[in-house]
Amino acid sequence: MTFWRIILARRVVIVGAGIMGLLTARWLAAEGVEVVLLDKQQAGKEASWAGGGIVSPLYPWRYHQAVTQLVQWSQAYYPELAALLNEETGIDPEYCQTGLVMSGVDDLELLEGWCKQHHRRYSKVDGAQIRDIIPGSGVESGYFMPDIANIRNPRLLQALLVYCRQSEHITLLENTQLLDVQQRLCGGVTARINTSQLECDNLVFCTGAWTRQVLQQWWDTPINIEPVKGQMIVLDGRQVGLSTMLLHKGRYLIPRKDGKILVGSTLEHNGFDKQTTKQAKESLLDDAIAMLPALASCEVLHHWAGLRPGSHEGIPYISSLPGKPDIFVNAGHYRNGLVLAPAATKLLTNLLLKQAPIVPQQDYSI
Repeated sequence: MTFWRIILARRVVIVGAGIMGLLTARWLAAEGVEVVLLDKQQAGKEASWAGGGIVSPLYPWRYHQAVTQLVQWSQAYYPELAALLNEETGIDPEYCQTGLVMSGVDDLELLEGWCKQHHRRYSKVDGAQIRDIIPGSGVESGYFMPDIANIRNPRLLQALLVYCRQSEHITLLENTQLLDVQQRLCGGVTARINTSQLECDNLVFCTGAWTRQVLQQWWDTPINIEPVKGQMIVLDGRQVGLSTMLLHKGRYLIPRKDGKILVGSTLEHNGFDKQTTKQAKESLLDDAIAMLPALASCEVLHHWAGLRPGSHEGIPYISSLPGKPDIFVNAGHYRNGLVLAPAATKLLTNLLLKQAPIVPQQDYSI
């Protein structure tokens, strides 16, 4: 019996331990698959950590249906995921259905049509109504979408890391570089790390903004993912008491349970530069104060930048590589990595284990 367990054991190596890699490992472990999860640095320290954690695209009606169907699956699953991780690890990811006030929108007919088509609650609000929802707001008109939530992404990552470290099916190797990849003639892949080799049935790249450069070390692939920098700041907003998210002309405020308020974000095409700039910090703060004047007296606690994996229309690649059925990619989620993660990783798991896909897969093929 022991001999057959060894022969039938399935192993998947995942490169990249951000939200995509961690959640993929969780899904696979639940199916009894042995997972080796690699990251070239500490896990969860790139775009997954740097984002705001809104569980919705900022302007969902502007996205392709391929994005929308992943968003809807993830939004339905997130409350369960947060509750399970809290129970399993003792870390609350702080999933909060705060609602979102949206202002400065020009394509109102598309917004209203999309909400009706997808059965999303919304209401048109004037300045007085907005101030009932967000006291002291400087915004004079907009829409209120009460069902939009946010999750505290660093805590979500912490919970997933604890889960992965506790799991008997997952081996997490941080500060570990993938050095070479060889496809085996009999099927499967040999991955070389440092001085060791890992034999696996499948190799999965969840490498975010670096995916094209990583893959080009071994193959010429048509993947087109570019880094797009986003800078954010966080304020000590305890004296303000913001409880609802606010979005105005691309800039947003996100309240946290401890009173901190995230302000985001910039969109910068500067390659792999992750440096923060004084200009961006001042711009974010100015826009935050314009949206909520009381923030003028709040201290800026932190200022950081991350690199989003930009892709065509924000549609991710969730697919095997052309001609390489044992090697997969899950990358290119652009601004929506956190909201797409549960569905994108579940779909990838379906493909790896040859299960019925949660959504049609063809839109995400390379």
